[in-house]
Amino acid sequence: ELGGCGGVLRNDKDSIIASFSYPLQALNLGCIGMFVMEIGEVRFTFAYREINCLADAMAKAGIDRHCLFFACW
Repeated sequence: ELGGCGGVLRNDKDSIIASFSYPLQALNLGCIGMFVMEIGEVRFTFAYREINCLADAMAKAGIDRHCLFFACW
């Protein structure tokens, strides 16, 4: 079964600082390496996919990927 994971990291001003996506089956293949990023305090919030379109798009894009995609700015 195919699946993808993706998300968006935002700062306290709601500006995007990073985004990621990857295929869930990559976890079983071992092609996702360990990555660490120092980002300080983290708070998770829930948002419906209709509201958080970018995170939803990143998760959908993960289905077609072969390994981790990560971008920060």
